Amino acid sequence: MERAVTNWIEPTRENLQNTRGARRLGAWCVLNFARVLLPAALIAATALPAQAQRWTLPISVQSKVDSVFAFVDRDAPGCALGVIQDGMLAYGRGYGLANLDWGIPITTSSAFDIGSVSKQFTAAAVALLDVEGALSIDDDVRTWVPELPEYNRPITIRHLLNHTSGVRDYLTLMLLQGFEYDNVFDEFDGVELIARQQGLNFEPGSEFLYSNSGYLLLANIVRRVTGQSLRAFLEERFFDPLGMAHTSIWDENTEIVTERATGYSPTAGGWGIDHAWNFQMGGDGQVITSVDDMVRWDAMFYDPIVGGQDLLARLHTQGLLNNGDTIDYAMGLFVDEYRGLPRVQHGGAWAGFRAYLVRFVDHHTSVALLCNRGDVNTSSLTAQVVDAVLADQLDAESEAAETTEAAGEETGRDEPAFTPTTAQLTGLVGEYRSDELDVSWQIFSEDGEMILMRPGNEPAELRPSAQDEFTAGRLGVTLERDGGRVTGFRVFAGRVTDILFEKAGE
Repeated sequence: MERAVTNWIEPTRENLQNTRGARRLGAWCVLNFARVLLPAALIAATALPAQAQRWTLPISVQSKVDSVFAFVDRDAPGCALGVIQDGMLAYGRGYGLANLDWGIPITTSSAFDIGSVSKQFTAAAVALLDVEGALSIDDDVRTWVPELPEYNRPITIRHLLNHTSGVRDYLTLMLLQGFEYDNVFDEFDGVELIARQQGLNFEPGSEFLYSNSGYLLLANIVRRVTGQSLRAFLEERFFDPLGMAHTSIWDENTEIVTERATGYSPTAGGWGIDHAWNFQMGGDGQVITSVDDMVRWDAMFYDPIVGGQDLLARLHTQGLLNNGDTIDYAMGLFVDEYRGLPRVQHGGAWAGFRAYLVRFVDHHTSVALLCNRGDVNTSSLTAQVVDAVLADQLDAESEAAETTEAAGEETGRDEPAFTPTTAQLTGLVGEYRSDELDVSWQIFSEDGEMILMRPGNEPAELRPSAQDEFTAGRLGVTLERDGGRVTGFRVFAGRVTDILFEKAGE
């Protein structure tokens, strides 16, 4: 099918909230229905014995799985677990509370923000458009987002899907800006910030570096190709056909979501609400779903009623670097092995939510873990569940090897010892501005130490690590000089590298 690139649709903020009426009406009906029946349902659930549900997972294995979550107190936030086998929920249970204010327990129908587990939905949307010929995953991204700078080498949609684009991570850019998370931030703000970046972390296709920007751009491409928001497209083409009635994208910060769990993180006094209400967009995250709906999503990977086998083939195609090396990341999914078994998986973390979805296709077994507490390692918890459920199929030797390897890892390294001279620090004090971030930072001297001040952050000491190189917390700072005079510095921050700050007046 010939693609009609001329059908590119200019996005506007006004169409951000389209095609929601039917699902919103359904949510309203469910909510009001729940107001009447929820108290009675909770009483009935409390009265039922724990084993009233006939799960297909053996009781002995259920006990092992439950023991993994023994750390969750009854009055604390926790997790919803689903062990999926042969397309059915073989064992599902909630541990802890979905809402501490009301003492509402977590169930398999509780809705959680699943963070970056959302990326596979975005990838599926783009892959479906590729299957249908509306775009090609090998298109130059600027075909659809022409306001992006023209870099030395084109970035393709495939690069975005594989995290090999080199595009700087917008969340890290926001941290460097000093963004106030009480402010509303949407898809259009993200695209604007990404488009300001005149440089990349690396040449497209040369490396793998996880970047949320790629998936935010993919959501925007879906909008420009179809005229629909990612949310509307996914609801029409995936969620509704698959029966995922309680799955959506959080793109309106005043919306009511039935059975939604609140996110929490530990505080000095116990627990505090940690829920990024004002991030209202899709792409790299923001999918809200339940274990029950994840069962329906998982079934598509065996019977792809949307997109067919062509869609699955695209989603599982691992990325290739320019040098020919294959990476573990495919399209919104990691494709690797766990203790000798082929595995497809992805984790997510956002505010007070943690999530993990893993699938062992050869054994028709998956585990979905959705949590509303920011202090858990869902990858580790899921691995323990898998160890219990697939004990007879796992490689025992690989378990010992992984344990040994983990035990031998270094927990930290001393920074290189370097003491700059007074002359080397001369002229470092001043104001520095980055046009790419539209922000200014300050460096000043205090009690013989050089201090970095940036908006929204506490002052941080600039610690020398090598000549003209410093660290400030997790940031790396490299000075720029002209004839010995400091003219600026470049910042390196994990998923963002080489951001230039120029000294005012130079």
